[in-house]
Amino acid sequence: YDNASVEFDLNANNNYEKITVSNSAELESAIASGASNIVLGFGTYEAELYNESTVSKNLIITGQGKDTQIMFKNQQVTAYSFDSLTIRDCTIERMPNKSWGHLVFGSSTVPGGVYTLSNCVFNGVGTQGIYINQNVEATFNIKNCTFNGDFGGEGAITIQNNPGVKVTVNVIDCEFNNIPDTSHKICVFYENNDCILNADGVDAYCSDAKKPYPLV
Repeated sequence: YDNASVEFDLNANNNYEKITVSNSAELESAIASGASNIVLGFGTYEAELYNESTVSKNLIITGQGKDTQIMFKNQQVTAYSFDSLTIRDCTIERMPNKSWGHLVFGSSTVPGGVYTLSNCVFNGVGTQGIYINQNVEATFNIKNCTFNGDFGGEGAITIQNNPGVKVTVNVIDCEFNNIPDTSHKICVFYENNDCILNADGVDAYCSDAKKPYPLV
């Protein structure tokens, strides 16, 4: 995997002024104002990262560990809003009114984004933990994350590897606990080789081919 991309994204914006917030209203205000380095206190937060025109092009959101919970209100993060986005040290929950994905990336139009999830916890409730559906080239770094339980018929990490789109997904030092036989750790949709998946030691499944991924 591209370790340089991982380290760049984890360190991006660390020199920007940190803004500490304590509730959802303060978080949304900080995002809308273009803050680049937001720290969450303990508690539960709701955030909107969809159709935000004023967000920073490089954004880090950092929690205090598993006791900081964050939920994303719309169906997906509009990945084209960011050159880099890092969410770290949080439990990422699914909004109760969402039918798919705790954290969904899609709608990109500008290639080359770097998106990092680091030290995050996802607790399965019958839908994907991370759902990646890209139309342009992007890199996803999923590092030191924990996935617990049932993520539905697809996977804790689900990649819709659209033909002709180079998406690189690096899964590094993650834990997968109590994933049932009806689900998967990593699910890749289509039987093509446009997705670069680096996930040493983690089983992946191709739903189109109905066999392990990468295809041999």
